Amino acid sequence: MITLAKPADASEIHRVMIAAFEEYRNTAVPSSALDETIDSIRSFLEEGKERALLFWINNIALGTVRFKEEG
Repeated sequence: MITLAKPADASEIHRVMIAAFEEYRNTAVPSSALDETIDSIRSFLEEGKERALLFWINNIALGTVRFKEEG
């Protein structure tokens, strides 16, 4: 199931994102995703600066995508 994330989902978004990018932490160009916090993600969602989708299987978030709407 795919759901539109709410600010309360920030910890799940963060958990999935860190799991996806952790392997790049010690590379020559580490991902800036590793610098984000639950609070920064929550703020972006609350302020409407970003939106996010979460992909769930058996009530476990396994994927996420963040985006900005323009227009």
